[in-house]
Amino acid sequence: MSHRITIGTTLALVAALAAGSLPVRAEEPEACATPRFSDVGWTDISATTAVAGLILKNLGYTPKVDILSVAVTYEALPRGDIDIFLGNWMPLQVPTQKPLVDAGKIEVPRVNLEGAIIGFAVPKAAYDAGLKTYADIAKFGDDLDHKIYGIEAGSSANATIAEMIASDKFGLKDFELVESSEQAMLTNTRPGYSKDCPNVGRFLANLAFSVEAEDLMMSYVLDDGMSADAAAEKWLKANPDVLDGWLDGVTTRDGQPGAAAVRQGLGL
Repeated sequence: MSHRITIGTTLALVAALAAGSLPVRAEEPEACATPRFSDVGWTDISATTAVAGLILKNLGYTPKVDILSVAVTYEALPRGDIDIFLGNWMPLQVPTQKPLVDAGKIEVPRVNLEGAIIGFAVPKAAYDAGLKTYADIAKFGDDLDHKIYGIEAGSSANATIAEMIASDKFGLKDFELVESSEQAMLTNTRPGYSKDCPNVGRFLANLAFSVEAEDLMMSYVLDDGMSADAAAEKWLKANPDVLDGWLDGVTTRDGQPGAAAVRQGLGL
């Protein structure tokens, strides 16, 4: 019996600085018209980024999404090459993220998802055969070819696995970490973004997801073969009530009520 152990993730943290409790008028510089997102290619982050992008399009913005690694994302944010990253996973990314926050090089005002978990995943057949806890992994070494498949190089998750192997935690010293990516098998913003672009900043400060919502959108992508954009649109049309909270105090680019514009754009 041959099995593979991989790292499974459901994640996300936020994107922006709260702009106070009063409604924000869309009096922003022209540069704010194109919010620049980083998408690291994780299914849920692709979906949540697509949700944010779809809403912003209906508010009159032209969002731009670049596919970047986590490492490149955290270099690009302080430089101002991108504006928003919805895939900051804590506490695993603390070593990378916290020094940048402390130095004022990126901003993280709130959490946009709670209750998500990260850990190893195995096929059902392996689980049924007895591979149910970390302590069981070593007993299945031959079946696993003594390999643990992680995500992309430079990720905090991979660093955690590498430390487990190096310290022989759970008897894993004979295992090898194979770095991959979710495409092959959290939220931050640049410094000052919410001050420069308060309308988008207000939207991002309102934006919050649930584990159930992200799981469902991931299922649309992984099980039903939908694109992230299509999954985002399907989920939003089925859950339009979220728009009231997400767009509280948010306007279109030309200052019109945001929620009404997005509902009209989605045909709701």
